[in-house]
Amino acid sequence: MRVDSLTSSLRGLRQSALAELRAFATLGLTALILGDNAIGEICSSEPYDVQSGGQLGTTRVYIAARYPRLASANELDHVDFTLPRILADDKSATARVFALRWYEKGLRSIYPIDRLLAFFIAMETIVSAHADTAGPVPQEIARKTMWKPVIDAQKPIIDSDTRGKALTSITQTSLGERVNFYLDRTGLPAPLYDQFRIARDRRNDVIHGNVTDVQMSDPSGAEQLAAAILKHEMGLLGAMSWESHPRSLITTLNWQYAPRAGPAETTEAQAPPSQYQKISFRMDLTKDDSHQAEHIAEDPR
Repeated sequence: MRVDSLTSSLRGLRQSALAELRAFATLGLTALILGDNAIGEICSSEPYDVQSGGQLGTTRVYIAARYPRLASANELDHVDFTLPRILADDKSATARVFALRWYEKGLRSIYPIDRLLAFFIAMETIVSAHADTAGPVPQEIARKTMWKPVIDAQKPIIDSDTRGKALTSITQTSLGERVNFYLDRTGLPAPLYDQFRIARDRRNDVIHGNVTDVQMSDPSGAEQLAAAILKHEMGLLGAMSWESHPRSLITTLNWQYAPRAGPAETTEAQAPPSQYQKISFRMDLTKDDSHQAEHIAEDPR
Protein backbone atom coordinates (compact mmCIF):
# COMPACT_ATOMS: atom_id res chain seq x y z
CA MET A 1 0.00 0.00 0.00
CA ARG A 2 1.27 3.46 -0.90
CA VAL A 3 0.28 6.52 1.15
CA ASP A 4 0.72 10.03 -0.28
CA SER A 5 0.13 13.01 2.00
CA LEU A 6 0.12 16.65 0.84
CA THR A 7 0.00 19.64 3.17
CA SER A 8 0.63 23.36 3.31
CA SER A 9 2.66 24.99 6.07
CA LEU A 10 1.07 24.93 9.52
CA ARG A 11 2.25 27.07 12.44
CA GLY A 12 5.78 27.20 11.06
CA LEU A 13 6.22 23.43 10.93
CA ARG A 14 8.12 21.95 8.04
CA GLN A 15 5.60 20.87 5.43
CA SER A 16 7.42 17.62 4.69
CA ALA A 17 7.56 16.59 8.36
CA LEU A 18 3.86 17.25 8.81
CA ALA A 19 3.00 15.36 5.62
CA GLU A 20 5.03 12.35 6.78
CA LEU A 21 3.31 12.42 10.17
CA ARG A 22 -0.08 12.45 8.47
CA ALA A 23 0.97 9.49 6.31
CA PHE A 24 1.74 7.52 9.48
CA ALA A 25 -1.60 8.64 10.92
CA THR A 26 -3.30 7.29 7.79
CA LEU A 27 -1.74 3.90 8.47
CA GLY A 28 -2.98 4.07 12.04
CA LEU A 29 -6.48 4.93 10.86
CA THR A 30 -6.38 2.03 8.40
CA ALA A 31 -5.39 -0.37 11.17
CA LEU A 32 -8.10 1.03 13.46
CA ILE A 33 -10.80 0.36 10.87
CA LEU A 34 -9.50 -2.72 9.01
CA GLY A 35 -7.31 -4.32 11.66
CA ASP A 36 -3.56 -4.53 12.12
CA ASN A 37 -3.34 -7.18 9.42
CA ALA A 38 -4.05 -4.44 6.87
CA ILE A 39 -0.68 -2.75 7.43
CA GLY A 40 2.80 -4.18 7.18
CA GLU A 41 6.41 -3.09 7.43
CA ILE A 42 7.27 0.35 6.06
CA CYS A 43 9.66 -0.08 3.15
CA SER A 44 10.52 3.61 2.74
CA SER A 45 9.38 7.07 3.72
CA GLU A 46 10.47 10.04 1.64
CA PRO A 47 9.25 13.46 2.81
CA TYR A 48 9.99 16.47 0.58
CA ASP A 49 9.14 20.16 0.33
CA VAL A 50 7.96 21.73 -2.93
CA GLN A 51 9.06 25.34 -3.29
CA SER A 52 9.19 27.85 -6.10
CA GLY A 53 12.88 27.11 -6.63
CA GLY A 54 12.51 23.34 -6.77
CA GLN A 55 12.11 20.38 -4.47
CA LEU A 56 14.02 19.62 -1.25
CA GLY A 57 13.77 16.13 0.12
CA THR A 58 15.23 13.65 2.58
CA THR A 59 15.24 9.89 2.41
CA ARG A 60 16.32 7.93 5.49
CA VAL A 61 17.01 4.22 5.52
CA TYR A 62 17.05 2.80 9.04
CA ILE A 63 18.82 -0.52 9.35
CA ALA A 64 19.03 -2.18 12.74
CA ALA A 65 22.53 -3.63 12.85
CA ARG A 66 23.22 -6.56 15.15
CA TYR A 67 26.92 -7.25 15.47
CA PRO A 68 27.76 -10.73 16.80
CA ARG A 69 29.75 -10.59 20.02
CA LEU A 70 30.97 -13.23 22.43
CA ALA A 71 29.50 -12.57 25.86
CA SER A 72 31.81 -13.18 28.80
CA ALA A 73 30.96 -15.47 31.69
CA ASN A 74 30.92 -12.42 33.95
CA GLU A 75 28.23 -10.77 31.81
CA LEU A 76 26.07 -13.89 31.91
CA ASP A 77 26.48 -13.94 35.69
CA HIS A 78 25.14 -10.38 35.76
CA VAL A 79 21.96 -11.60 34.07
CA ASP A 80 21.47 -14.32 36.69
CA PHE A 81 22.25 -11.90 39.51
CA THR A 82 19.81 -9.21 38.43
CA LEU A 83 16.81 -11.36 37.51
CA PRO A 84 15.42 -11.44 41.09
CA ARG A 85 15.08 -7.66 40.94
CA ILE A 86 12.31 -8.00 38.36
CA LEU A 87 10.77 -11.20 39.72
CA ALA A 88 9.99 -9.84 43.19
CA ASP A 89 6.37 -9.10 44.06
CA ASP A 90 6.55 -5.43 45.06
CA LYS A 91 5.93 -2.02 43.53
CA SER A 92 9.59 -1.33 42.77
CA ALA A 93 10.01 -4.62 40.92
CA THR A 94 6.82 -4.00 38.94
CA ALA A 95 8.12 -0.58 37.95
CA ARG A 96 11.38 -2.14 36.78
CA VAL A 97 9.45 -4.63 34.66
CA PHE A 98 7.49 -1.90 32.89
CA ALA A 99 10.55 0.33 32.55
CA LEU A 100 12.64 -2.44 31.00
CA ARG A 101 9.79 -3.24 28.63
CA TRP A 102 9.74 0.37 27.39
CA TYR A 103 13.54 0.48 27.26
CA GLU A 104 13.52 -2.63 25.09
CA LYS A 105 10.89 -1.08 22.85
CA GLY A 106 13.03 2.03 22.49
CA LEU A 107 16.05 -0.01 21.43
CA ARG A 108 14.02 -1.92 18.85
CA SER A 109 12.36 1.19 17.42
CA ILE A 110 13.92 2.69 14.33
CA TYR A 111 11.98 5.96 14.21
CA PRO A 112 13.25 8.80 16.45
CA ILE A 113 9.83 9.82 17.77
CA ASP A 114 9.13 6.25 18.95
CA ARG A 115 12.54 6.00 20.61
CA LEU A 116 12.14 9.34 22.40
CA LEU A 117 8.76 8.46 23.90
CA ALA A 118 9.73 4.90 24.82
CA PHE A 119 12.91 5.88 26.68
CA PHE A 120 11.10 8.74 28.42
CA ILE A 121 8.34 6.44 29.67
CA ALA A 122 10.96 3.98 30.94
CA MET A 123 12.60 6.72 32.99
CA GLU A 124 9.32 8.19 34.26
CA THR A 125 8.07 4.78 35.43
CA ILE A 126 11.04 4.29 37.75
CA VAL A 127 11.25 7.77 39.27
CA SER A 128 7.49 7.94 39.90
CA ALA A 129 7.46 4.56 41.65
CA HIS A 130 10.49 5.61 43.70
CA ALA A 131 8.73 8.80 44.83
CA ASP A 132 5.77 6.72 45.99
CA THR A 133 7.84 4.16 47.90
CA ALA A 134 10.71 6.32 49.22
CA GLY A 135 8.85 9.62 49.53
CA PRO A 136 7.35 11.94 50.31
CA VAL A 137 9.30 14.31 48.10
CA PRO A 138 10.49 17.42 50.02
CA GLN A 139 8.39 19.78 47.90
CA GLU A 140 5.29 17.75 48.76
CA ILE A 141 6.00 18.09 52.48
CA ALA A 142 6.52 21.84 52.14
CA ARG A 143 3.26 22.35 50.25
CA LYS A 144 1.30 20.21 52.67
CA THR A 145 2.69 22.16 55.63
CA MET A 146 1.61 25.41 53.99
CA TRP A 147 -1.80 24.47 52.62
CA LYS A 148 -3.27 21.88 55.01
CA PRO A 149 -4.19 24.46 57.68
CA VAL A 150 -5.78 26.66 55.03
CA ILE A 151 -7.89 23.81 53.65
CA ASP A 152 -8.76 22.46 57.12
CA ALA A 153 -10.14 25.88 57.98
CA GLN A 154 -12.85 25.26 55.37
CA LYS A 155 -14.42 22.37 57.32
CA PRO A 156 -17.67 24.26 58.02
CA ILE A 157 -18.40 24.70 54.30
CA ILE A 158 -16.45 21.96 52.47
CA ASP A 159 -16.84 18.23 53.09
CA SER A 160 -13.90 15.96 53.98
CA ASP A 161 -13.67 14.22 50.59
CA THR A 162 -13.47 17.49 48.67
CA ARG A 163 -10.86 18.90 51.07
CA GLY A 164 -8.75 15.77 50.64
CA LYS A 165 -8.86 15.99 46.85
CA ALA A 166 -7.98 19.69 46.97
CA LEU A 167 -4.97 19.03 49.21
CA THR A 168 -3.78 16.20 46.97
CA SER A 169 -4.07 18.41 43.89
CA ILE A 170 -2.10 21.23 45.50
CA THR A 171 0.67 19.09 46.99
CA GLN A 172 1.31 16.70 44.09
CA THR A 173 4.84 16.87 42.71
CA SER A 174 6.03 17.54 39.19
CA LEU A 175 8.05 14.99 37.24
CA GLY A 176 11.08 17.25 37.49
CA GLU A 177 10.83 17.24 41.29
CA ARG A 178 10.56 13.45 41.31
CA VAL A 179 13.62 13.13 39.06
CA ASN A 180 15.62 15.44 41.35
CA PHE A 181 14.47 13.39 44.34
CA TYR A 182 15.58 10.16 42.67
CA LEU A 183 19.01 11.51 41.68
CA ASP A 184 19.56 12.93 45.16
CA ARG A 185 18.51 9.77 47.01
CA THR A 186 20.42 7.38 44.75
CA GLY A 187 23.59 9.44 44.37
CA LEU A 188 23.50 9.39 40.59
CA PRO A 189 25.33 12.29 38.87
CA ALA A 190 23.40 15.56 39.13
CA PRO A 191 24.16 16.47 35.47
CA LEU A 192 21.71 13.71 34.49
CA TYR A 193 19.01 16.25 35.30
CA ASP A 194 20.16 18.27 32.30
CA GLN A 195 19.54 15.19 30.14
CA PHE A 196 16.08 14.93 31.66
CA ARG A 197 15.29 18.61 31.05
CA ILE A 198 16.23 18.40 27.37
CA ALA A 199 14.31 15.13 26.89
CA ARG A 200 11.27 16.51 28.78
CA ASP A 201 11.10 19.64 26.66
CA ARG A 202 11.36 17.63 23.44
CA ARG A 203 8.79 15.11 24.65
CA ASN A 204 6.40 17.92 25.62
CA ASP A 205 6.78 19.46 22.17
CA VAL A 206 5.81 16.12 20.64
CA ILE A 207 2.81 15.20 22.80
CA HIS A 208 1.41 18.74 22.69
CA GLY A 209 1.61 18.83 18.91
CA ASN A 210 4.21 21.60 18.72
CA VAL A 211 6.78 19.67 16.69
CA THR A 212 6.65 16.92 14.10
CA ASP A 213 10.25 16.63 12.93
CA VAL A 214 12.12 14.58 15.55
CA GLN A 215 15.76 14.00 14.65
CA MET A 216 17.71 10.80 15.34
CA SER A 217 19.84 12.67 17.90
CA ASP A 218 16.82 13.82 19.96
CA PRO A 219 16.23 10.54 21.87
CA SER A 220 19.90 10.15 22.90
CA GLY A 221 19.55 12.09 26.17
CA ALA A 222 16.42 10.17 27.16
CA GLU A 223 18.18 6.89 26.35
CA GLN A 224 21.24 7.76 28.44
CA LEU A 225 19.06 8.83 31.38
CA ALA A 226 16.88 5.71 31.19
CA ALA A 227 19.95 3.46 30.95
CA ALA A 228 21.64 5.12 33.95
CA ILE A 229 18.52 4.76 36.08
CA LEU A 230 17.90 1.16 35.06
CA LYS A 231 21.52 0.21 35.74
CA HIS A 232 21.18 1.61 39.24
CA GLU A 233 17.90 -0.25 39.76
CA MET A 234 19.50 -3.50 38.64
CA GLY A 235 22.68 -3.00 40.68
CA LEU A 236 24.93 -2.61 37.63
CA LEU A 237 27.93 -0.31 37.83
CA GLY A 238 29.73 1.41 34.97
CA ALA A 239 29.36 0.95 31.24
CA MET A 240 28.44 -2.38 29.70
CA SER A 241 30.94 -3.73 27.18
CA TRP A 242 28.33 -3.84 24.38
CA GLU A 243 27.87 -0.07 24.61
CA SER A 244 31.21 0.52 22.90
CA HIS A 245 30.19 -1.50 19.82
CA PRO A 246 28.39 -0.16 16.71
CA ARG A 247 24.66 -0.38 17.14
CA SER A 248 22.81 0.90 14.12
CA LEU A 249 23.35 1.99 10.55
CA ILE A 250 21.37 4.93 9.24
CA THR A 251 21.81 6.24 5.73
CA THR A 252 20.35 9.68 5.05
CA LEU A 253 20.03 11.03 1.53
CA ASN A 254 19.26 14.73 1.20
CA TRP A 255 18.40 15.85 -2.30
CA GLN A 256 17.60 19.13 -3.99
CA TYR A 257 16.10 19.28 -7.46
CA ALA A 258 15.47 22.46 -9.41
CA PRO A 259 13.49 22.13 -12.67
CA ARG A 260 15.46 22.86 -15.83
CA ALA A 261 14.45 26.05 -17.64
CA GLY A 262 12.53 25.74 -20.93
CA PRO A 263 14.27 25.91 -24.36
CA ALA A 264 13.06 29.45 -24.97
CA GLU A 265 14.68 30.70 -21.78
CA THR A 266 18.10 29.09 -21.88
CA THR A 267 20.25 26.62 -23.72
CA GLU A 268 22.02 23.54 -22.39
CA ALA A 269 25.34 25.41 -22.27
CA GLN A 270 23.79 28.36 -20.44
CA ALA A 271 22.06 26.31 -17.74
CA PRO A 272 23.15 27.69 -14.34
CA PRO A 273 24.44 25.41 -11.55
CA SER A 274 21.05 25.62 -9.80
CA GLN A 275 19.60 23.49 -12.59
CA TYR A 276 21.51 20.48 -11.30
CA GLN A 277 20.61 17.99 -8.66
CA LYS A 278 22.43 18.35 -5.33
CA ILE A 279 22.79 15.20 -3.30
CA SER A 280 24.41 14.72 0.12
CA PHE A 281 24.86 11.43 1.91
CA ARG A 282 25.26 10.83 5.62
CA MET A 283 25.89 7.44 7.18
CA ASP A 284 25.56 7.19 10.96
CA LEU A 285 27.34 4.02 11.97
CA THR A 286 27.25 4.53 15.74
CA LYS A 287 26.29 7.20 18.22
CA ASP A 288 29.67 8.92 17.85
CA ASP A 289 30.90 7.86 14.42
CA SER A 290 29.49 9.16 11.14
CA HIS A 291 30.61 9.81 7.60
CA GLN A 292 29.38 12.40 5.15
CA ALA A 293 29.79 12.99 1.45
CA GLU A 294 28.29 15.51 -0.92
CA HIS A 295 28.36 15.95 -4.64
CA ILE A 296 26.56 17.67 -7.49
CA ALA A 297 24.98 15.31 -9.96
CA GLU A 298 23.73 16.39 -13.37
CA ASP A 299 20.00 16.29 -13.87
CA PRO A 300 19.41 12.88 -15.54
CA ARG A 301 16.79 14.40 -17.82
